[in-house]
Amino acid sequence: MTISPTVSIIGLGAMGLVLATKFVEKGYKTTVWNRSTEKALKFAAEHENAHAATTVAQALEASNLVIICLLDNKA
Repeated sequence: MTISPTVSIIGLGAMGLVLATKFVEKGYKTTVWNRSTEKALKFAAEHENAHAATTVAQALEASNLVIICLLDNKA
């Protein structure tokens, strides 16, 4: 049985946006979360393999790999 890797990106700033784009381009099912929900929804609408999570918990549960791209702990 092959497990298809799934990825969640927390934070769609400069680095998170590039990483999410690259994972989607490589065919990974990618869940994104951003504190401004509109940015995550826009990304998901523009990319076939992307899904926008509405909460961090939802993003964490969605994937077997989670990448956190935040500027600092205030983000």
